[in-house]
Amino acid sequence: MDAITTLDTPDHRQYGGSISHLDTAFDAAFKQHKGLTWLPWVGDLYQTSPSRMLLLGESNYNWEKDKTSNPQSWALVDEEVNHQLLTRIFVAKHALGKRVPARFSKNIERLLLDEPDPQEDRTTHQWRSSSYLNLVQRPMTSQKMRPEWSDFAAGWKVVFPLIDLLKPRIIIHAGTGHLKRAAFHAALIAHAGVIRAESCSPPISKTFGMSFRITTMHGHQVHVVMVMHPSSPNFSRLKWGGNVAEVLRAGAAG
Repeated sequence: MDAITTLDTPDHRQYGGSISHLDTAFDAAFKQHKGLTWLPWVGDLYQTSPSRMLLLGESNYNWEKDKTSNPQSWALVDEEVNHQLLTRIFVAKHALGKRVPARFSKNIERLLLDEPDPQEDRTTHQWRSSSYLNLVQRPMTSQKMRPEWSDFAAGWKVVFPLIDLLKPRIIIHAGTGHLKRAAFHAALIAHAGVIRAESCSPPISKTFGMSFRITTMHGHQVHVVMVMHPSSPNFSRLKWGGNVAEVLRAGAAG
């Protein structure tokens, strides 16, 4: 496998050189995986975790273009956003240890641990026990840009083979929009997967949660739970916690 290089940027210098609590056992397969732009995060406790949870986010953005008109600054951030370590640096920077707060990671932790302000040892253990990647495998060039149907469809084509590789028991999917659901169904059919059970929760802030029990074409069974995107200003762990609590208990029980 080719060596993974870092960029000469503040984030790469601080977080990219030696990322702690990372399992690289899947990296050779990741680097051969067609369509995978960023190496997923796999925590060092993931393979022995009872739940083997995959956190599925949505997109990566070049936020800098909304902050400054300096093309040199844009270019530097473009390099970072397109770099294969982006997802892992996000976890190292925003989820582990003395981190920089981010709405997505903090709300995911609150949701999964069912606490308003969980302690660092618990949040670190959660990330060490999880895997994580974003569904959309091309960067959004600004904060205002949004993924299209084709992005979600292409993303699920990448994710379904990864499910058979990583073998998660639970997938927490950030977002419940109709384009995401339709892309999920289309990809499931294309990969000869089967939905064994499907349910829809009552609306929360006008958003319906979805839950699917599926079997992949290679026979792996996984529970997919779609919740409001944790970065949404309307997201509430108290309202959405019920959608995942039962699934988490079942996953922990094996």
